[in-house]
Amino acid sequence: GINAEYGVSAMKGVEERGGVEWLESLRNVELLDARKELSQLAGVGPKVASCVCLMSLDKHDAVPIDTHIYQVAVKHYGRPNKALTPALHHSIELFFQKKHGKYAGWAQGYLFYSNSNKESKPATNKNKPEKQSGSTEKKRKTNGLDNTAILDLPRTRTRSRVTKSKS
Repeated sequence: GINAEYGVSAMKGVEERGGVEWLESLRNVELLDARKELSQLAGVGPKVASCVCLMSLDKHDAVPIDTHIYQVAVKHYGRPNKALTPALHHSIELFFQKKHGKYAGWAQGYLFYSNSNKESKPATNKNKPEKQSGSTEKKRKTNGLDNTAILDLPRTRTRSRVTKSKS
């Protein structure tokens, strides 16, 4: 994410570059170029720039990589477990794009949700195993989701737009 101080600075940077028109113009450039332009804004790194590209600039192959998605890549896809540098971010993004195609960014969102859901939600009473004495291990609900079933997602085009406020 981006904190408030950097958010204000980033918005000033957007205004200095032409405001909404500048942002809209990034739809017409390649993903790497759009991310590079966005990363020049104060407080905007590869992850935030990828989020903007994915959710606002119709770049469905942009894959925001944070520590959670990085761990998914390590755990499920055997990616190297080392420091997450911009070069490794790009390498993982290319891997996701090759595996999940032109909607790799949305596949990443599903993987994020699926994995965070498994780790953070307690089992319901219906699914809770019998309590065994002396056991302090907590069981978690998994929803029966297979994290790698992304290829079966429907292929629909969605459009997020940055719009001008009418004042």
